[in-house]
Amino acid sequence: MTARSIPSLKIPPHSIEAEHWVLGGLLLGNRADWLAIAGTLQDSDFYRDDHRRIFRAIKRLNLSGIAADVITVSDLLQSSNEIDLCGGLAYLGEIAAAVPSTANIGRHAEIIRDRATMRRLIETMDRAVEQAMRPAAVTPQSVVGELVEALNRICPEIKPDTSLLDTVQAARMEDQVFMDELVEDVLTTDGVSVLYGASNSGKTFLAIHLAAAIARGIDWFGKRTVQMGVLYLATESPASVRNRIAAYMAANHIKDLPIFVAQKPINLFNGNVDVFAIADECKAIEARYGVRVGLIIGDTMARIAAGANENSGEDMGVVMANADLIRRETEAAFLWIHHSGKDEAKGARGWSGIRAHIDTEIEIRDGDENGIHSAEITKQRDLNGKGWRIGFRLGVHVLGKNRWGGDRTTCVLHEEIEAPPKSAGKKGRTNQAEPAVLLFLEQRGAGARASEIISALEGKVSRSQIYSALKGLVEDGRMAVVAGIYALRCH
Repeated sequence: MTARSIPSLKIPPHSIEAEHWVLGGLLLGNRADWLAIAGTLQDSDFYRDDHRRIFRAIKRLNLSGIAADVITVSDLLQSSNEIDLCGGLAYLGEIAAAVPSTANIGRHAEIIRDRATMRRLIETMDRAVEQAMRPAAVTPQSVVGELVEALNRICPEIKPDTSLLDTVQAARMEDQVFMDELVEDVLTTDGVSVLYGASNSGKTFLAIHLAAAIARGIDWFGKRTVQMGVLYLATESPASVRNRIAAYMAANHIKDLPIFVAQKPINLFNGNVDVFAIADECKAIEARYGVRVGLIIGDTMARIAAGANENSGEDMGVVMANADLIRRETEAAFLWIHHSGKDEAKGARGWSGIRAHIDTEIEIRDGDENGIHSAEITKQRDLNGKGWRIGFRLGVHVLGKNRWGGDRTTCVLHEEIEAPPKSAGKKGRTNQAEPAVLLFLEQRGAGARASEIISALEGKVSRSQIYSALKGLVEDGRMAVVAGIYALRCH
């Protein structure tokens, strides 16, 4: 048999890590942990046979009022001649010792249950397929009837009249007050956004400045914020991020700041284990510090998507889906730090579908001849911030000394200023079609489609110049485009 003809083996959904965590936590003998998950799991939910036997023993002891620990569980398994099938006393001790805390035991129990439910659904669907392959022995009605009955047993909470797509009827909104902004006109409380720019353009410094404003609950470039904790996934360079945050705190005379730096590498392409690790970490931060995480920063997209082809929709679709899953699990906004492509004019690097996926896109430009960096919101799905531009300067901050007595420095965003005009980045070159387009729309007194503008200006400027002018005028905020109609902005 050739390698091509060997069928691929599909492993049923499961999580050995979650099973270890739950069993190890229960073997610590705390009855409160048992009560926390007793109604969630049954022994058949475990993927491995030895884990099912261990859980049954733990359950029997707790129902008998006896504390379940390594010794009592080992003794019960010994009496039922199952101890060797469960790896012996050594294995029980190993999984108990590997659990640092039982704070998230309930969440891990839910993971085990959900994986078990998926396995049961797969088995049920496989049986339905087998039946359907024997059309002479069954009818479509009987196959569907048995399938629906089985699905109702597996997921009784999903009723036939329940909307599987969470469908609601459209409703008119009056006097609506929206509570979904984390940073006024910039970030929503549960959106996915991207802050991108070239290397050394100041991305991390601006991101830390934003994170600090949220953590402190202060205005950011004049925009109001909701005070929340921030989790910074410093997969690219944890030490550098810690130093830069420390420099911000020193420069602003702050001793305590609820920004938490995750130093362990995160990978959102290789499965979703890290998704739930992030969710658990947010819960642990709230339990330990009393701070709810409202913003998660992923630095950088390339490092956190290690192994993925940035230009592949299939690969990056997985990464974006996991970012969405983090957003749902944590109810926090997610901000990617990303790089621009080789041609900065074409925007962020990689798959074009990334831009379609996100809610907010912020582009950073490197410092000009006056050292002024600029940032602009180039996409905004629901808020009013598109086209908003800001400027900032970076200042050098001395962190300390190296071993030879020299200064070890970093930068801090130390001045919020007005962004330089866009034309400054074009070396004084102006699109000759811009004044012609503006004059045409002013004389017309109404908006027009691109085709109408091209027809009116035919012979005066080229078609390509007009398209370029329309794009530039919209980006500069001098024009707006709605449903393909270009119009002058009212000032």
